[in-house]
Amino acid sequence: MLKWAAIGLVVCLSFIFGWNQGSLNVQAQWAKEKAELNAQAAKEIEEANNRVRAVERESYIKVAQTEQLFNKKLREKSNEEASALDRARNDGLFVNAKCAGRSNTVPGTTSSSSSSDGEARVELSKEDGEFLIRIAAEADRVTEQLSACQKLLEDERK
Repeated sequence: MLKWAAIGLVVCLSFIFGWNQGSLNVQAQWAKEKAELNAQAAKEIEEANNRVRAVERESYIKVAQTEQLFNKKLREKSNEEASALDRARNDGLFVNAKCAGRSNTVPGTTSSSSSSDGEARVELSKEDGEFLIRIAAEADRVTEQLSACQKLLEDERK
C-alpha cells in the first residue's frame, strides 16, 4: 500500500510539475508574442513619426519661403511708398478732374488743356497727397499679406 501511495504521490507531483511547466511555457510564449507586437508597434510609430516630421519640415520650408517673399514684397512696397512721397513733395500730386461748367472752377487749379469739356488738372494739397499715398501703400501691404495667407492655405490644402 505504501508502494501505491508513493506511486500516486509521484504521479501527482509529476502532474503538478507538468502543469506548472506548461503554465510557464504558455506565459513565456505570451510574453514573447507581446514583445514582438510591442516591437512592431514601436517600429510603426517610429515610421509614422518620421513621416510626420518630413511633412512638418516641408511645411516649415514652404512657410519660410512664403515669409521671405512676403517680406521682400513689403520692402518693395515701402520703397515705392517712399518714392511716391518724394515725388509728391518735390513735384506735387495732381489729379485730372472733369468739371461741369468751367465757370465754377476749383480755386488753385491749373488747366492742362484749353478744351471745352471742362477737364482740369488739379494739384492736391501736400497733406492730402501724402494721405492718399500712405493709404494706398497700406492697401498694398494688406493685399500682400492676404496673398501670402492665401498661398499658405493653398499649400496646406495640397
